[in-house]
Amino acid sequence: MSDLFELEPPIDELAETESGPAHLRAPEPVSQLAKHFAFSVDAIKRADEFSQEETLLMGGIRTLYWLALGQGATALARDIGDWWFENAQKYGMGEIIA
Repeated sequence: MSDLFELEPPIDELAETESGPAHLRAPEPVSQLAKHFAFSVDAIKRADEFSQEETLLMGGIRTLYWLALGQGATALARDIGDWWFENAQKYGMGEIIA
């Protein structure tokens, strides 16, 4: 009878860990590369048009793309590639990261 009142946390069957309501779970960790990408995009928006700073930031984003691919962060690399495709021409760059 004592086991009738024992509560067990729900188990996430795929990850075999405790799960619970989404609002109570810890947020997914954000990679350092993702943080650098977000910072760089924000900084580019503030940089003077066709400035040396803007060019350096675009080079930094290009580097983050290749680092993400090298570390297997394909989702982040895809996000960076999509951003690049949509924005590169504004900054005088080609549509494809090479």
